[in-house]
Amino acid sequence: MTTENIVFQIEDTPSVERPSLEKTDLGFTRYLYIVDDVKSSLILSILERKRDEAMFWAYELYFSGFKEEVLNLLEMTVHYMYSSRYPGLVRFLEKKKREWKETNAYCIVGTFVYNMISRRYDITQFVKQYCKNDELIQCIERVPTKNVPKNNIYINLEQKDVKKYITVNHAKPHYLLRTVVKYPVRKNTLDIFDHEHGMFTHQQIQSLYWHYWLYYAGASQIWKERIAKYGGVFNHERFRIDFARHEQEEEFYNKYNLEPDEQPKEIQDMNIGTGVEEQLCWVEFYEKYA
Repeated sequence: MTTENIVFQIEDTPSVERPSLEKTDLGFTRYLYIVDDVKSSLILSILERKRDEAMFWAYELYFSGFKEEVLNLLEMTVHYMYSSRYPGLVRFLEKKKREWKETNAYCIVGTFVYNMISRRYDITQFVKQYCKNDELIQCIERVPTKNVPKNNIYINLEQKDVKKYITVNHAKPHYLLRTVVKYPVRKNTLDIFDHEHGMFTHQQIQSLYWHYWLYYAGASQIWKERIAKYGGVFNHERFRIDFARHEQEEEFYNKYNLEPDEQPKEIQDMNIGTGVEEQLCWVEFYEKYA
């Protein structure tokens, strides 16, 4: 997406670009991570075999309302990074996805993650598909194929195994993020995964997070439903939520006002990054994860 497609509003925060939800994929999750950052953090934590972290990111997407999206993302990752070595895994997870469509059993997301992490990935096909560095691709094509042991053992999780990831609330909502934000988002692969919000400065992201968090959280189904329940409507010109009655607005914020601008710096940094992360180029990405 180019900047010509984005709506800007700068009346009360100079030099800060604010894209309308109608024309951007930028949005926050249930616990105020940037949606696309959670997606790449999920993939990277799987590649690093950090199971608990990968589970956290997977369910941050799922319980924010991106249910089919997270399964599609995991399915795509299997296609590009596991299918050449484990065709049996592909068939197993295809069956589990069909089961999810019939049952909506959220443990199936965790089943995907567990079975991927227990196997050796191969990023060759992923790099060939998305990298534009012809020299790197030619180098990759000269690397001999590695032999890997077969793994025909498949893990099936149950609902009780993943209950700790279900969305929680707090009697004092401004304390919630301090109890549920567990991992810092991965911010060093913006170019690799071509995130739209990579065009914004950290200052601009921080302004959206501080002052317009509820509007952009509306990109997540869980927040959209909460807003609608209290009579809120999206004001795409003012980048805010308007409530029909003051009493409804007060009730909403008494229950859900996370006050991100008032959070400790370490919580804010875990949600949106620090702005000083060094970005990996494709060569560095390949060397790190090959």
